[in-house]
Amino acid sequence: MTVWVGKAMGDDEFLVRYCLGDLDQSERDEIEARLRSDPAFAAHLAQIRECLQDVCRDDGPQPAEPRESPPESLASRTAAAVMAAPPYDGPDDNAVGLSPERGAGLSERRFSLVEVATVGVAALLLGMLILPAIQTGREASRRLVCANNLRQVGANLQQYSIENFRRYPPIGPGVHAGMFSVMLVDDGFVTAEQLERRLLCPSSWQAEEVRAGSHRVRIPSSEEVRLASDELVSLLMRQAAGSYAYRLGHLHKRAYWYPRDRGDSRAPVMADAPEYTLPTVLVSRNHGPCGENVLFQDGRVAFVTSCYSQSGVDHLFLNDAGQLAAGRRPADVVLAPGDVTPGVSGVVSIQY
Repeated sequence: MTVWVGKAMGDDEFLVRYCLGDLDQSERDEIEARLRSDPAFAAHLAQIRECLQDVCRDDGPQPAEPRESPPESLASRTAAAVMAAPPYDGPDDNAVGLSPERGAGLSERRFSLVEVATVGVAALLLGMLILPAIQTGREASRRLVCANNLRQVGANLQQYSIENFRRYPPIGPGVHAGMFSVMLVDDGFVTAEQLERRLLCPSSWQAEEVRAGSHRVRIPSSEEVRLASDELVSLLMRQAAGSYAYRLGHLHKRAYWYPRDRGDSRAPVMADAPEYTLPTVLVSRNHGPCGENVLFQDGRVAFVTSCYSQSGVDHLFLNDAGQLAAGRRPADVVLAPGDVTPGVSGVVSIQY
């Protein structure tokens, strides 16, 4: 209940009794006379009526009613009116002109510290459950896009093979692996724009830099490669291969052999490109610490969860000597990034 500073408790008592109809006629006349002459007193009465609104309903003075209970009923009714009023919850809002209804809502709108902490913990736990699922779903989607890209490039390679006596674009001694894309474009099996899109794995570091605007997959012309310096050729070939590695040839009896398209479902042709994680450790990191999409000769793409082909024997990116260079035997397949050459010497002849 509001306390009115500067008003005598006797006035408050008479006004409460006036609202409740417990004054005799002479007392009522005295109060009504003062109400007519004293606006502040009238305003004070209005405030008392608001606090006792459950007892006094009208804006004007109430007529006297016959007493049906003993004098202590006044105290009982006053206590009931006080108990029905909103609980005190801080400084009096009526003192700054706010209504009792607004003051009553303040305590209902506040949250305890325990409630806020509970909501925060629940939101944190929910985020911990949802975010890994979102990241896993996003990576699964990117892996599918990557596999589809390899499948389309594989179709271009098969078309090249059909028209070139079952041979893939040849990467000879001193030639960078990325030249396969230049050959596909120069011979008209795919446009540069189409192949540039297909050679970008969305999970690779190249894709991150493409999204940031600091990198691009670009396939140069064979004439541009011919006129470029050695350093520039390496850069051009790294861009030309995009996110993928392409198959080198192998050595056999001092001859260098280009790979043939035999439609072998176990023979890799391309895969997500590797990188050195340690001076002697070469793995693909496009889809995790070691796992890559691999394109096989029959046009199939499979995700391999190790650095070895599905046979489990031959390393995808290193030859039998542990080198990123041409294979040492026909079954020693090596897939190399675009800026790598077969790295062979002492070759007497080249065979298909």
